[in-house]
Amino acid sequence: MMDALRKEFKAAGTMQDNSIQAIASTTGNMDRSGDVIAPGAFKSSVLRDFVENGALLLGHDWDDLPCGYIESAKVSGDQLISSAIFHSDPESQRARIIAGERMGAGKSVSVSVGFMPDYDSVAYYDSGAGLLKAAEEMGMDLNQFDVKGIKAYKYGCRMIRSVVELFEWSIVLVSMNPRAKAIAVKDLSGGSAHGLTLENELEISLAGMQRVLDVAGLRQGEGRKLSESRLHIVRQINAISGDVLASHAQPEAKDDDAAKAEMQRREELLQRVNATLNQL
Repeated sequence: MMDALRKEFKAAGTMQDNSIQAIASTTGNMDRSGDVIAPGAFKSSVLRDFVENGALLLGHDWDDLPCGYIESAKVSGDQLISSAIFHSDPESQRARIIAGERMGAGKSVSVSVGFMPDYDSVAYYDSGAGLLKAAEEMGMDLNQFDVKGIKAYKYGCRMIRSVVELFEWSIVLVSMNPRAKAIAVKDLSGGSAHGLTLENELEISLAGMQRVLDVAGLRQGEGRKLSESRLHIVRQINAISGDVLASHAQPEAKDDDAAKAEMQRREELLQRVNATLNQL
């Protein structure tokens, strides 16, 4: 899946020169969206590429020019600390001034990081307690996790064990992770963070389901099964797809043949996925 996750963090600090330094992300704690980024997820090669190619944005607006460039990025304990230099154009300087004024007044500023996880490393669990049990079974040091906070999470969640690319971090309005903060300033609409239309995303999802179906068929022939984490995703897509199809069970008479054919193709794929799931 070509997706860019957005993780948001609370920020506070002071103004210095023309840059901002922030704790752009943290590891080992549960954020409000039910994600835990595992310790060690941010590799040094990814950080080097981020400094070379990453950007500072406003509100994850990938359609506009960046308001700054990444100066540094490093992991310190459970924190991903990054600094960025503001560009000299009026809009970028306006962002610097507003962030600096808020921090100087002791008010909060939020930052949010956009990244690509290694989806093969993403594992899904029914609760935070289940996630901690799995982490321990994987040989991870639970001292590097917020055990109390994660255990208190009673809903479906996931652990991201590896990040393959960092794209940007943004100045935003809403914070997601209470542990992350900006430490100095020297920084959803309905749109997609990665610039894709809804049609693009649906086609990507459809292609992913087709691949799952192909892989499931191959593994059945070998006497193997899909991993539980991948089956969890398929079940979620299956449930949502069923709801969508049920709400559009009677297409309008004016629908053209091409639209009807596409709907039929997607229904047939869904039926094949259902059949495969029932055999697993």
